[in-house]
Amino acid sequence: QGNGDQRDLFAVMLIPGLVTFSTLATSPVRGVHRMGDTLYAVSGSRLYSVTSAGVATDLGAIGGSGRCPMADNGTELAVIGGTVPYVYSSGTVTTPANLPAAVSDVAYIDGYILWTQSASGQFGISALNNATSYDPLDIATVEGSPDHLVGVVVDHREVQFFGKQSIEIWYNSGAADFPFERQGNAFIERGCAFRDSI
Repeated sequence: QGNGDQRDLFAVMLIPGLVTFSTLATSPVRGVHRMGDTLYAVSGSRLYSVTSAGVATDLGAIGGSGRCPMADNGTELAVIGGTVPYVYSSGTVTTPANLPAAVSDVAYIDGYILWTQSASGQFGISALNNATSYDPLDIATVEGSPDHLVGVVVDHREVQFFGKQSIEIWYNSGAADFPFERQGNAFIERGCAFRDSI
């Protein structure tokens, strides 16, 4: 044996394949999200909660087709069905008032639910810790490049807005009128073609 060429004994063991955890009444599964100890899934045109024992409960209708991005504030779940915003709160699925008619992505930071508006450079925020309440004036525009927003990601307490040709980074400044501001010169001159590739 030479340096760095140590030989070890190891065992190769068979492991069982996947087993069914839960079966939902509709299909296909369009998105899943864990909030607390509960798994939420959009399958077909329905939103389900799934317990740790695999028991699924139908919570309400979610429209559209394709993948469903989701975010939560700890007690309320925000879901996009197609381009329509939905919020599951207090046992009910609703489409909140004062949101754009078409949204493209959703994220959570510091008690706020953020929605990017489809075919636009704008985003809106919820009231603090209330995903069902929106002030129509709580809208901002990502202006570093004149491209439309594709999606949004929150990472290291920064909000990264992905456009088709650029990425702009914002943060929660705590300002009274609107709490989010652009992060100085934090601007990336590369974009993203498709939300689900971020």
